[in-house]
Amino acid sequence: MRVFTALIPDDATRDRLAAIAERLRAWDLPATWVDPADYHLTLRFHGDVDDHGADFLPHAIEDVAGGVPRPDLRLIGLGATGTRGMGEGCVPRMIYAAVGDPANWCQGVHNDLGNCLDEVPERGFKPHITLCRPLPMSPAAHAAVPAFRHWPHLLEAHGQADWGPCIGEAIELQAGPAPYRVLARWELPKPASSRYPAKALPPGVRLPGATVLP
Repeated sequence: MRVFTALIPDDATRDRLAAIAERLRAWDLPATWVDPADYHLTLRFHGDVDDHGADFLPHAIEDVAGGVPRPDLRLIGLGATGTRGMGEGCVPRMIYAAVGDPANWCQGVHNDLGNCLDEVPERGFKPHITLCRPLPMSPAAHAAVPAFRHWPHLLEAHGQADWGPCIGEAIELQAGPAPYRVLARWELPKPASSRYPAKALPPGVRLPGATVLP
């Protein structure tokens, strides 16, 4: 199974992302759209893991996943990565909602997860929530799209925005492919504060452990 650790948005953030995706779908460009129930911000991808590894991981990342406050994040527009297809039908591999993280909370958790598992550092990590995966277009389909209505124009129109806070309610260890299976869950107990860095907590505060799911 393909396993990853992710920040899970709360219902209000999920609903806001779903409304944004609905507006983007009105451009009528071919894509596979992510089910809102599967929205997540990947903090670390752990790769293919067997059942033994899946049983071990919740305990291995407990100190990291169960030891951080809620982050201060915002949805700041669209981004894209990769390419699929050839020639005029070439499209981005993925369209995502970019996440602003002025305190570098996501990068800090990403690094800490990698350190505790002795995983190879991941280059180019950017916090984001995937919205869709565009499908390559034939030359005829590409030609049929109205002028200024292709993926580059959609990205240009929505590349910079302020769609409000991206509130995380929990960190989950999940297994794919979608629909994802939750292996463990850590509730985020409090809003982040500039007084405490990602791994620090106020004196005397104890955080709940993971809920390990069958």
